[in-house]
Amino acid sequence: MAYDYISEDFNPTARTRTAASTGSSINVSRKKKIGHPLKFQLKPQKQNGSNQVFDFSLGPREGNVRIVGIDSVSSNVSRLLISILGNSPVANNNTHPSTGRRVSSSDGVVGSSMQGTRGDCFYLAEINALRNTKDGQKILNNNIRRNNDGSITVTLPGAVKIRQGYAAKGLKCEVTGTYVITAEALAKAEKQAGKSFSKNDMDTICLEIALENYRAEMVKTNKINGNKETSGNYTAEGAVSHVSSTDLLYGGQTYDAGFILTGKKSDVYYNGKKYNNVQRYTDGQYGYVTRDQMLKQTQISAGIRTKGISEINYLGKEEKDLNNMLRKYEGHEGEYAITCSVRIKKKGSDGVTPQDAGHALSVVKITADTVYVANPWHPDKIEPIPRNDFTKMAYSMSAMEVRNNRLNTTNPQNSMNNLTLILGKLSANHTGIKPPAKINQNRLNSMIRKMNNRRSGNIQNINMNTIVQIFNKASKATLNQDEKSRLNNLLKNIAEQNSTKDIDVKDFEYFYDKFSE
Repeated sequence: MAYDYISEDFNPTARTRTAASTGSSINVSRKKKIGHPLKFQLKPQKQNGSNQVFDFSLGPREGNVRIVGIDSVSSNVSRLLISILGNSPVANNNTHPSTGRRVSSSDGVVGSSMQGTRGDCFYLAEINALRNTKDGQKILNNNIRRNNDGSITVTLPGAVKIRQGYAAKGLKCEVTGTYVITAEALAKAEKQAGKSFSKNDMDTICLEIALENYRAEMVKTNKINGNKETSGNYTAEGAVSHVSSTDLLYGGQTYDAGFILTGKKSDVYYNGKKYNNVQRYTDGQYGYVTRDQMLKQTQISAGIRTKGISEINYLGKEEKDLNNMLRKYEGHEGEYAITCSVRIKKKGSDGVTPQDAGHALSVVKITADTVYVANPWHPDKIEPIPRNDFTKMAYSMSAMEVRNNRLNTTNPQNSMNNLTLILGKLSANHTGIKPPAKINQNRLNSMIRKMNNRRSGNIQNINMNTIVQIFNKASKATLNQDEKSRLNNLLKNIAEQNSTKDIDVKDFEYFYDKFSE
């Protein structure tokens, strides 16, 4: 298992092969009905006369929004797996310890969840790594919005960037990046907690549903662009479709998951030569400490308690790269989402992951002699692994910076002052840009409200900070004549002194899509 190459720029037609961090291996075949909706039938090999099937249908698209109905929430997965692998303790014990329910209700805060019977450890480990930081927790929460009709909208910022990358190349694209999960679909998903999806937290399940639908969109995108199906593994960039021999949540890389969840890149260590000879990881071998215990010892941030595109900045392949990363991130765990991949010594406690399979863990804390990790099978039990053993076990590690370089926008006056300064810089850097003499704060507030009420793209929960950041990036970018014209229209719009006049947000939406992270 090794990389052929990692592309530095977004290239939807490139052929990229990566090593997967996966759970169990199941022999299935997929029948695909091209058109609308896209339907998958995953069929296991016969076991004692059993030949069960589960269906997944990609729902209708409305602009840059995918409607996720009950047919777009996969089911029967745990029964399929159990028929092959035997009883699973996760499937048989899938109630929330405090409520007795399979999953807590969605509250807009992505909380602790335990992996179910599907091989999406890479995704859940990355979610847990983001939750280890205050900024990462905020990013996850901002990706989820509850709607008045009982539905939930999930935005995947990396998927939005992928859609924009395809558009820039003039290629067809079925990726939307925004997924409206209907109330009926949510009710179905709740019943599948601990089976088709993780358990304990409904907002995490919503993120899983969104990824499943995004991957279905990528399969369809590759097909309509004439990209031949291969046995290569799924990548965030969509260069290769998801493996055709597994279900849509099975297998992947944590840095891919991080990119899809945030639109941000990671530093990655991967040693393919080491994979076959790594020291095997045994869950619980070094005992556990709780998050509360680590919090009392001030070893971790309180934030973890709160409920052309490439996904890689840097790729290291040597053992020294792993040690350099450990030194670099030691003491900075609150600024980065950090994960690693290991091979397990014996069958996982999830009842599904087989002996010697790859498995993803979140890195919670790094000290001079210990690396503390969280396993998606039980993410609130922190395992202290001696650093020397960790370097023998980890064949890959990734770290994604989640801290934003913020301007001084702690209050509205600072935001307005920053915006005035940036507009001056915008005019100085770009001939033909004419900043207004006075900005109408009411017009800015109207633009924010209107943007947050729209459903296309990753545009919910923007604020004055967002506007300042977008104009700041525009001041540093190379702009063509059309973009300069758009900027002048936008500046004229926010300077309009008639606050009752309807504000047109299409120009700001253009720059938001271009410059937002």
